[in-house]
Amino acid sequence: MDGVEVTFAAAYGIYNPESSNDTLAVFFVTQKDSLEEQVTMIQQIREAIIRKIGIEPDHIIPVKKDQFPKTESGKIHRAQLGAALKEGVFRDIERALDLASENEQTLPDWFFKRTWAKEHIGPTHPAE
Repeated sequence: MDGVEVTFAAAYGIYNPESSNDTLAVFFVTQKDSLEEQVTMIQQIREAIIRKIGIEPDHIIPVKKDQFPKTESGKIHRAQLGAALKEGVFRDIERALDLASENEQTLPDWFFKRTWAKEHIGPTHPAE
């Protein structure tokens, strides 16, 4: 796919004990820097995977090249990527992408508004 570094893409199945199913995680290194470009790439990757194999990935994560584990011979350490996902290494980028894409993981601005309410704090009445 255009924009994905050649030999720097991996898919990994992660067991989800809550649903007793595997979830699909896709990791890739991109040449795109902006979140908007990455969101577009993620949408294209999601559509291509659904169209070609009929599975919707639960996670599609752009990874920095130095975070993408490979052996000396160039084999991808998929299990390390899966372990990093489970440990929350990619939580910040997933949150940023969720906010940028305004997907179902994101609360709209109108949903939450901080307000201050004056509250009287005074002496309590002794218990009888």
